[in-house]
Amino acid sequence: MKDGFISLLFSNSNFRNLFLGRLITNAGDSIYLVAAIWMVYQLGGSAFYTGLVGALTLLPQALQFMIGPLIDRWPLRKTMVTTQVLQFFLVLLIPVLFYFDLLTITVLLIIMPLISFIEEFAYPAQTVAIPKILENNQLTSGNTYMAFAYQGVDLVFNALAGILVTVFSATIIFLVDASTFIIAAFFFYLLKLPKMKDVKPVAEKQKLIHSFISYKTKLKEGIYYIKQSILAKCVIVLFLTNFSIGINIAVLPVYAGDRGGAYMYGFYMASLAAGTLAGSLLSNFFDRFPLGKLYAFSYFFTALFWIVSIIIPFNTLSVVAFGLAWIPIGVTSVVLISTLQRIVPEHFLARAFTVLESASAVAMPLGSFIGGTITVFFTANYVLAFAGIVFLLIAMLWLIITDLRLLPRPNVIDPEKYGLTYISTMMKNE
Repeated sequence: MKDGFISLLFSNSNFRNLFLGRLITNAGDSIYLVAAIWMVYQLGGSAFYTGLVGALTLLPQALQFMIGPLIDRWPLRKTMVTTQVLQFFLVLLIPVLFYFDLLTITVLLIIMPLISFIEEFAYPAQTVAIPKILENNQLTSGNTYMAFAYQGVDLVFNALAGILVTVFSATIIFLVDASTFIIAAFFFYLLKLPKMKDVKPVAEKQKLIHSFISYKTKLKEGIYYIKQSILAKCVIVLFLTNFSIGINIAVLPVYAGDRGGAYMYGFYMASLAAGTLAGSLLSNFFDRFPLGKLYAFSYFFTALFWIVSIIIPFNTLSVVAFGLAWIPIGVTSVVLISTLQRIVPEHFLARAFTVLESASAVAMPLGSFIGGTITVFFTANYVLAFAGIVFLLIAMLWLIITDLRLLPRPNVIDPEKYGLTYISTMMKNE
């Protein structure tokens, strides 16, 4: 099977439905995220509240290590459909409360984390579904196209979001967003996925105590799998990466407001999405380079353009430089996911992915809260510059830590050499 995008869409109905489902739900998310965070900034009038809502919204990512074992056991299609339906009702609640003049910053601080928590089930389930519907030599291409579905629409809708929040009412924006979840649920419902390999069917009336013990066993296995492999060292740099991104989430609305207002926030978000998208689309080319060198140079260029975007006084050039800073992040994100899908055993993939994400994602809400708090005392440009310096530190760590610096190309990594073939006695005895 050819791995071209058009070929995959027309010859693989599963990939087409998965891609369209992700594309549509992200179109609504792009507007929702910008509108909701800007609404929090307007209601609260301080970076502290954007930092707080950012922290609460990002905190569920730290719980992914608990979600992984559930995704391993639950039907993927049912999981993806259910998450979309739940998000539909939560997003719909925002315009309803707005209509009755009951929408407050406190309500948003409750609803937004709930939506984020549900999304933590949806995204890993979609990631695990990809290797089930594509061949091994199509994984990088497939993940690249899915990254387009995840980031591509952001390029358009983030740019419009800043303008839309000033033209249309919140009711219209969130009603449109809610409808996208229902449409996405329809496409996910059309998926036909093979049964999970190496996992025995769960009895229909399985006792609760046995289910809990099995869950606990799988959770421990996932954590141990990370600890005894090269992935444990990757957590360090991923922690710092997400810490810096968390600062950006909290401070960017204030920084953009200082540069012009809501429309500038939309442009910076669009620039972020464009850079990430460009990096994702270029990931096929960079897939041939040694991982150690790729990550070191990528983070160096991110730090360089990040700081330049803050120093430049001209808004247009600042937005362009900010987008360039996100290109390496887009490249490394897709390469990392594709690498994990190649070298991690299928029955460990969800747990490895979610444990790794959780271990590093705890830094994102921490960065968001700290970033929003210190912006009360320092100007937003200084705080964002600090986030850029963190990326420079990450580049240095990739060079200093020997095992990371010497990582080879993804397609020649020996899983056994890096502790990635571990299968516990408990798993063997299941």
